[in-house]
Amino acid sequence: MQRAWRLDVLRGLAVLFVVLFHCNEKWYAGSSLRFLIKPFHYFGWSGVDLFFVLSGFLISGLLFREYQRYGSVSVTRFLIRRGFKIYPTYYIWFAVVSCGAYLAHDPVTLREVFYNLIYFQVYAHANRFPLTWTLCIEEHFYFMMAFAAAAALAWRRPGRDAFDGLPGIAVALSLLPLAMRVIRVLKHPDVPHWSGQMPTHLRYDELFVGVVLGYYHAFHRERFIAFVRRWRYTVALVSVAFLIVRFADVLPTVWWYGPGYAMLGWAYGGVVALVVAAPPPAEGPPARVWGWLAAIGKISYSMYLFEYVPLGVLAAVFPLAAVQQLSAEARAWLVVVTYLTGTWAISYAAWWLIERPALALRDRWYPSRSSPLNAPPEAPSAAPAA
Repeated sequence: MQRAWRLDVLRGLAVLFVVLFHCNEKWYAGSSLRFLIKPFHYFGWSGVDLFFVLSGFLISGLLFREYQRYGSVSVTRFLIRRGFKIYPTYYIWFAVVSCGAYLAHDPVTLREVFYNLIYFQVYAHANRFPLTWTLCIEEHFYFMMAFAAAAALAWRRPGRDAFDGLPGIAVALSLLPLAMRVIRVLKHPDVPHWSGQMPTHLRYDELFVGVVLGYYHAFHRERFIAFVRRWRYTVALVSVAFLIVRFADVLPTVWWYGPGYAMLGWAYGGVVALVVAAPPPAEGPPARVWGWLAAIGKISYSMYLFEYVPLGVLAAVFPLAAVQQLSAEARAWLVVVTYLTGTWAISYAAWWLIERPALALRDRWYPSRSSPLNAPPEAPSAAPAA
C-alpha cells in the first residue's frame, strides 16, 4: 500500500523526540551536547502524544476507507492485521529485555509475563518496562475502534452513512478522561501526576482527536482540506500557542495534568491536519532531510521498543572507570553517539528481520481492504465483508 511520506516524517519526529528525551542527563553533563539535547527533556516526552494523534487518524482511517470501498468493515481482518503489525516485534522484544533482566539478576516474574503478554500490565501494576504503557493504550484503542465500527454498522440508519454520528460521540467521550484526570488530581493532590498518565481510560482522548480528523478526511475530504488550507495560519497559531502553554509548565498541576493533555492532543491534531492538507510538493520526492525522517518513521515502532536495549547497556557501562576517566566532552560524544547509532542499528535490524517479514505475510494472507490514504474517496458498494 502506498505510504504517505509526510506522516512518516511526523512518526520520525515523534520517535526522535522520545529517544532524545530518554538520554540520561549524566551522559552529556558539562559538554557542548547539553545545548542540543537538554531542550528535549522539556518537550521530548510529548512524542508519545503525537503518536497517539497519528494512530487515531491512521487506524480510524483504515476502517473508514474500507467502509467507503465495500459498504462494510471486516472487524476480524482488521484485528488480525493489527496483530501482525504489533505482536511479533513486541513479543520478541519482550523476550530480549526479559533475558536482560535475568542476566542482571532481576528476573521477570510469571505474573509480569502474563500481564505484559495481554497488554494489561498497567492495570495489574506489572509494568516492569515503563515504556510499554503507550502500547497498552494503543492496543486497547484498536479494540475500541473495532467495537465502534461493529456497533456503527449494526445500528446504521437507513439512508445514512454508518459513521455519521462518530465525530460528536468521539468529542463527547473525550471529555471523560479529561474530567477523570482533573478529579484525580483534586482528590489525590499528593500523588505524582505522572503516575496517572498511563491507564487507558485517562489518556485515550488524544487518540480520539485523530479519529475526528480521520472522519472528516475520509468522508468530507475536499471540505476538510479547503478549511484547513484557508485557516492554516490560525490553526498553526493556535497549535503553537497550546504547545507553548503546555511546555512552559506555568499552569497549576490540576490544569497541567487535566486540560493540559487535551491541549497537547489538539495542538498535535492541528499539526497533523496541516500536514495532511498541505499541497503536494511540486517536484515529487521529499527533500533529503525529510527523506531521512520518513525513513526513521518507517521503523519508528521497532525504534520505540528497541531503544530500551542500548539504554540498558549504557546504564551498565557508563559508571565504569574507563568511561569516567574521559573528559566530559569526549565522554558525552562517545556515549550519546553510541546510544543513537546503537538504537538505529538494532531498530533497523528488528524492522528488517521481524517487522518487515511479518507485514509481508500479513499482506499475503490478509490483504488490506482499505484504499490508500491519498486515494480519492469511493462510494460504498454492497460487497459483503471478507
